[in-house]
Amino acid sequence: MDKHCPTVNLPKPKRGGGQPTLYREEYCEQIEKHMGLGFSASSFGGVVGVSVETISEWKRVHPEFSDAIKRGTSARILEWEKRLALCDGKTAAPVLFALKNIHPEEWREVQRTELTGKNGGPVEIDNMSDAELLAIAARGKRN
Repeated sequence: MDKHCPTVNLPKPKRGGGQPTLYREEYCEQIEKHMGLGFSASSFGGVVGVSVETISEWKRVHPEFSDAIKRGTSARILEWEKRLALCDGKTAAPVLFALKNIHPEEWREVQRTELTGKNGGPVEIDNMSDAELLAIAARGKRN
């Protein structure tokens, strides 16, 4: 196991009714550090021996854990951006792929399509048939 993310073997707490929770307050700091190394919140489940669903449940039930994941997400993005800064042109593609998936709002590729009419002017649609309008729309989808 990674020296930064040791397996945690904790005794189960005693409480009444239902299955006892495995959640611990110290997981907040641990998940933040884990994510700061570039790992996902989901993979933290592998570190502490719980499922992805359990991590999601803890996030929903424990506001401090949810906040730690938010801070961890920022730290994770920073870690991957540092990796990108250290890449040469040949190795940047996998890091960019990771960043596009980790933070698509900031790293996704945006493509724009602009249609113009005759001589670069506006598209005149007043005298066009439905078929002509559909053909223009189809050209925009292909670009």
